[in-house]
Amino acid sequence: MSDKWDQMAADATGEDTQDATQTRYDELELRLVDIDGLEAIPPPEFLIDGYLIKNSLAWLGGKPGHFKSFVAVEMACCVATGTNWHGYKVKQGKVLYLIAEGVTGLAQRFRTWSKYNGVPIRDITFLPLPLRLADPSGIDVAAFATLLLAHKPDLVIIDTQARVTVGADENSSRDMGEFVDALEILRHMHHSTMLTVHHEPRNATNLRGSISLEGGAGTILRCFKEGDQLTIEMKKQKDAPELDDMLLVAYPVGESIVLDEPDPTEHGKRNTALQDHLIDTLMEWPGYEASGTDLVGACPDGSRATVYRALGRLERTKKVNMRESGNSKFFSIPLADRP
Repeated sequence: MSDKWDQMAADATGEDTQDATQTRYDELELRLVDIDGLEAIPPPEFLIDGYLIKNSLAWLGGKPGHFKSFVAVEMACCVATGTNWHGYKVKQGKVLYLIAEGVTGLAQRFRTWSKYNGVPIRDITFLPLPLRLADPSGIDVAAFATLLLAHKPDLVIIDTQARVTVGADENSSRDMGEFVDALEILRHMHHSTMLTVHHEPRNATNLRGSISLEGGAGTILRCFKEGDQLTIEMKKQKDAPELDDMLLVAYPVGESIVLDEPDPTEHGKRNTALQDHLIDTLMEWPGYEASGTDLVGACPDGSRATVYRALGRLERTKKVNMRESGNSKFFSIPLADRP
């Protein structure tokens, strides 16, 4: 060990190294604070209230087929459009989605979310390429960092970890530590939130591989599916209170699905106040039919996404009909229910 430090001391005698060391020393001096300065450090800001912290590392885990990518798609869409995520406020920002696997069908999921929520997709850039972010050469990390500097995304989604760490040993603390370091470099380039989609072991509920991943994570969310029900569990939230589990239901829409809160109207219970308002509005509309845009305008207290989700629930329970014309949706009262 002494030989190593002796060599480092010898290397530090070079003029270039001394200049770099002095520059770094000056930076460290500027970062020193007293107790008042420590207390003045602002609390974390959220991209998605309670769930995704700005400028942090986060993981979204779960077994294959447990809707991880559907949740990632939702979060990407909500951040890019500023749409609330299942009742939680969202800070609008640019999104870069690295599709390292499963390119086929992903566009359909984005289009389905857009139609179901009545919100056009914007500010999302896709990179359908399995980068090598654990490659010792660091070429892809450096190139991706430059890309982030050019495009300045607020949220970067990596889907999935297995495809960007090919050649690395998931169970090696060294290999996974280097992968976490690569993510930290990428995060630091533009203070982006880095959300990595990753698998669980077959008989466990933690992230697959070395514990270095969990140690490096600021946030860990876990997806667990039973039938058509999805539970999102917060396994770790380093810099904020951990929230209770979120329960969602997968509803088939066209050739894909959407995730939404459990709908009491589908179990014989009464409509929500918004659903009643939409039905009453259609009952008074000429021809008992109105466009989605008109119905949003008739609900001044509801966002476009909230109104479209309520209409989607009414359509599933056959309390309204829906037809599409071009890029517009029209909703109507079924003939049997008209006065």
